[in-house]
Order: sequence, then structure tokens, then C-alpha cells
Amino acid sequence: MRYRDERPRRIVWGGVLGSIAGALALILSVGGGPPPTSAQAEDVASRCNAEATQPAQISCFIDAAQAADDPGLCDAAEDAAVRFNCIALYAERSGNAAPCARIEVSDNETQALRDACISGVAAANRDPALCQAAILPVMRDACYMTLVVQFDADPALCAKIRNEKLLAACTEE
Repeated sequence: MRYRDERPRRIVWGGVLGSIAGALALILSVGGGPPPTSAQAEDVASRCNAEATQPAQISCFIDAAQAADDPGLCDAAEDAAVRFNCIALYAERSGNAAPCARIEVSDNETQALRDACISGVAAANRDPALCQAAILPVMRDACYMTLVVQFDADPALCAKIRNEKLLAACTEE
């Protein structure tokens, strides 16, 4: 599926991705059930894309994706920022970084978005092993630092950080 050529804008970003979930106060995952039919997916796309604001669109799409247990519903968002946030929230809440692969990578900016998605899952699971999946070194370093600084992970993780400034900030904690 091709979208307009627009860069995803992160409309809500505090820490890695954790505050998006808090800021939007979205429902708990219902999960399960059969995948949506084509008509149901079209209904979700029509209804959610018609919402007046980006937060309302994100809420609509993530609610539908979680209820259907299908991150593919996020792909129907016309706005790239809505798509990114929906996929990232879905991945974070499911505790599974696999949906992050739905974020198409065409340059360093979109790679950073995918890496941020992975970092959000790592933070949600408090799992430093997931940080290694981040491709861009600065995003990988930020993932480790977030775990240490925000989630009181083992300070020994700071040794994995390659960026000198992030390493210094991490070891100061």
C-alpha cells in the first residue's frame, strides 16, 4: 500500500513512547477474535480518518487494531504520523517489536522512527536485549540510556553506549 509522500511527525513524544500511552489514555487491549473482514477494515479506515484531530485518529485506529488484534489496521491511516503512532503504540502494548517492521524505512529519519518503536517496546518490557535491534547507533544508545535513567535498569548497561555524551550522561545517574 502506497501513501502520500509525507514524513511522519511525532505529535506526542515524551521519553521513548511510554508517555504517548499515558497522554492518550487509551483502552486496554481486548485482543483475540478473527481478523477483520475487508468491509470492516474499510469501515475502520473511513471512521478513523474522519476524526477531527490526530490524537482522536490515533485513538480510533489503536482501539480498532487492539480489538481486532491486528496492527495492519494502522496501515489504513492516511496521515503518516497517525500510522507511526498507531503501530508504535500497538507494538509497545503488545510487548512485541514485530509490528515495528510495518514502519517503512526509506532514509535515516524513517529508520529512526522504526528504531524508536523498538525502543518503546524495550522500555515497556524493561528488556535491554531489544535495544540491540535498533539499527542507528544513536537510537540504540538512547534505548539503553532510557532503560537506565527512566526505569532504573542495571547501570552496567551504560557500557553498551557508544556516544560519548550519552555515555557521560548515563554514568552520571
